[in-house]
Amino acid sequence: IGEKDNKFQCVAEAPSHYHPGRSGTLRLGPKNIIAHFGEIHPRILKAFGINETIVAFEITLNAIPLPKKKNIAKGALNLSSLLTVKRDLAFIVDEKLEANKLLNAVIGADKKQISGVKLFDLYQGDNVGEGKKSLAIEFTILQNDKTLTDEEITAIMNKVIAKVEKTTGGSLRG
Repeated sequence: IGEKDNKFQCVAEAPSHYHPGRSGTLRLGPKNIIAHFGEIHPRILKAFGINETIVAFEITLNAIPLPKKKNIAKGALNLSSLLTVKRDLAFIVDEKLEANKLLNAVIGADKKQISGVKLFDLYQGDNVGEGKKSLAIEFTILQNDKTLTDEEITAIMNKVIAKVEKTTGGSLRG
């Protein structure tokens, strides 16, 4: 639809006919609801005499924006001749924190140099503490006009860590 991936948000909210904690909403930006999904609430299943778990989704097609340009063909892709740099970090955060808040904090740390971020691991257990979870992310650092030095990459990583700590209250997992 011509939107950047980081504009989509997946949040743990859904209408009351969905099971709380086993459902979610896909938004484009903070207010534009694109879809709801999840398990149907047990009280509704019981009312219909259904003894199975049922999952469903609703897509609001009218909420999906049309492309801003009539011609959505993209121009030539400008690729850097320099290799991309990928780094992984894991943060311990409150178990109620939505992963999207962590991902947005990482992108917000340096929008010019961080081109992408993805969550690749969620861990809850003995090593992270009660009421906490560990979220591991991978982010990509752009090298547009020159190869970055180790010091420059470390500076970007430190910006990411500081932004995540400030925004989410999380801490770098040792």
